[in-house]
Amino acid sequence: IVYNSPDCQDYFLLQVLPAYNELGASIMNVSIVPFGNARILAGTNEVRCQHGPGECLANEYQQCIIEVLGNSFDSYWPVMECLESKLPMGYQTNLEYITSIVESCCNDHDLLFEQVSECQQP
Repeated sequence: IVYNSPDCQDYFLLQVLPAYNELGASIMNVSIVPFGNARILAGTNEVRCQHGPGECLANEYQQCIIEVLGNSFDSYWPVMECLESKLPMGYQTNLEYITSIVESCCNDHDLLFEQVSECQQP
């Protein structure tokens, strides 16, 4: 699933997670790629996200959560579910608010935010 937009949040929360919770890993093989409808600007390493810098920051944090917890959906989906239920939909520029949500979800799931934050720093 390449996601991180309002439509993708709905899809993840309302369709993927309920199906995964009901069917489990023996039936479904799920991987998340937090990139959404973003673009890498030609000739640079700059990423532009459809829903602004808040979406890009959320993508970075989510990529780092996967990096820290391992690339197994079972290991990271509880944190992602928390994020997708709390992250605001639509265009976001309040990066401190995004960071506070990520920190809260990390704390809720016994994940050290410092590890995720260190990964996210350029």
